[in-house]
Amino acid sequence: MNKDYCITEFISALNVHDEEGKLLTMKNRYSASLVFPLSGAISFSAGKNRVIADHNHPVYIPQGINYFNRCLREADSILFNFYDMNGFGELTSLPPVPTETVLECFERIKTAAEAVQTSRFYILSQLYSLLHKLENNEMQNKNPILVSAALFIKQNFHVTGLSLTDIANAACVSKVYLGKVFVKELQITPFQYLTKIRMEQAVTYLQEFRRVGEVSASVGYGDVYQFSRAFKKYYGCSPKAYCRRLL
Repeated sequence: MNKDYCITEFISALNVHDEEGKLLTMKNRYSASLVFPLSGAISFSAGKNRVIADHNHPVYIPQGINYFNRCLREADSILFNFYDMNGFGELTSLPPVPTETVLECFERIKTAAEAVQTSRFYILSQLYSLLHKLENNEMQNKNPILVSAALFIKQNFHVTGLSLTDIANAACVSKVYLGKVFVKELQITPFQYLTKIRMEQAVTYLQEFRRVGEVSASVGYGDVYQFSRAFKKYYGCSPKAYCRRLL
């Protein structure tokens, strides 16, 4: 799942039923969506890109996309709709998540959305928790070296000066071999994966209205300007600009 999410606003959580043969054409989709079929199967097509969503293959739909979908088998699905600052990607098939996990997230978000005083950041945190489960599930069938290195990165991303040597030593391989494993399995380098984890965590902290300097130190950057440059390169806007979008 080589997709980087930057959710700025939750829109809705829906339980949708589709009859077999139902067709839907969408132009310039207004939001991004995660589609989790609980039963049945749905085909999504955008140009030459075609993915099939079923119980074992949820789908990410980016905002702004033109596509059509056809229900191949009568389907019941859970949809999470949101604005993704890193939208305008492509239809993407995702690793499976247990049905009970999806339903629990759906119920928590629905309950929170209906409560007058619920913080919107609680809802965003639930969405990110679900996304992290998707990523963790994807790692289950990966190279053990990759799994070991990725776990080390997730546990130590906050360490300033964390190096490729540190990561390779934790995985008991050379830096060169570790780089080859990451590129083969994830199509990114170990350092790019470290940046991904740091940026995802930075977004979570910013949603809690922490100061940019505090967030910078908490995700392993000793210099706030270096952090701001990295954030802007990754997400296309500065940390302060991202915070303004949350208001």
